[in-house]
Amino acid sequence: MLSYNFFIVLNGIADASRLFIIATGLTITFSLMRIINLAHGVFYLSGGYIALTVMEHTGNYLLAILAGSLAICIVGLIIERGLLIWVRGQDLPETLLTLALTVIFQDLMHLLWGGYPKSIPRPKVLDFSVEIFGLPYPTMSLFTILVATCIGIALWLLIERTKIGAAIRAGVDDRETAAALGLNIPVIFTIVFSMGAFMAGFAGVVGGTLTSIAPGQDSQVLLFGEGSVERRKF
Repeated sequence: MLSYNFFIVLNGIADASRLFIIATGLTITFSLMRIINLAHGVFYLSGGYIALTVMEHTGNYLLAILAGSLAICIVGLIIERGLLIWVRGQDLPETLLTLALTVIFQDLMHLLWGGYPKSIPRPKVLDFSVEIFGLPYPTMSLFTILVATCIGIALWLLIERTKIGAAIRAGVDDRETAAALGLNIPVIFTIVFSMGAFMAGFAGVVGGTLTSIAPGQDSQVLLFGEGSVERRKF
């Protein structure tokens, strides 16, 4: 009975870790930059699909993670500098713009990867189970818990204990004063948005490996992420 309850708790922690990774990028853009990024879900899904393609052609999981995360980071950089910069601070235009991007990305993903659920193959180093209380438990779930813990600690240290984090918080709290003190606010905001996009792509890789990726999942992921942001802010 004790082992059964332990596995229920462990499964809950693993699932919560997956949602935490998903919500991290949305938390960065929404809680720090006040940008209602409705395209976060398609960033997640696109990162997973890109990683799946790289994994199928190379079999290298680390390369798949880097490709999925960095590709979405670059997309986020282009969107922020090319589009969002023109509607900075305007809630309704930002929302409509990211909503339009969501529709465009959904059509592109359906065109490129089809409409069937897919799963990213697990690397051999994570494709086995460990014995806990005499029962097997997937290593991928333990890996997800470890990754979420490391991300949480790293982001807390970045935001609360570094000069870059102080500059980000200053730019959010009082943009005009921070700019008057010599901080390049547009560059800081671009870095933060790109970081959020990177985390969305990374979450797509982890989520696609742990469960699966499929059309329509972007909306589900966005709802989960928004719920997590409401409960937890930096």
